[in-house]
Amino acid sequence: MTEIRLMFVHWERVAKNLLAQFRTYYARNMEDPWYGEFIGALSEQSAEFREWWTDHDVGCALTGSIEIVHPKVGRLQLEAHEFYRCEDQGTALTVYIPTQKNRW
Repeated sequence: MTEIRLMFVHWERVAKNLLAQFRTYYARNMEDPWYGEFIGALSEQSAEFREWWTDHDVGCALTGSIEIVHPKVGRLQLEAHEFYRCEDQGTALTVYIPTQKNRW
């Protein structure tokens, strides 16, 4: 987990965005017991999750740019683009494209 935190320059922003996306999926599937079990397990293991879960943030795709520190390439700024299937809005593909300054 520490390696992931170090890889994202603004880790907290990315983590909170992913949690908001997860809450959106949870809202659509509250009857599924897996979500309650998973939320319980995360609550036991992570103080950050417990704190952020009470914020009740709901969100969609990560948009804009993120910065990562790649172990071989170094620091990169990437633009996030999310694509959804027309038939199933719950299925998405996120593509990260280097910003203009990081293109070779």
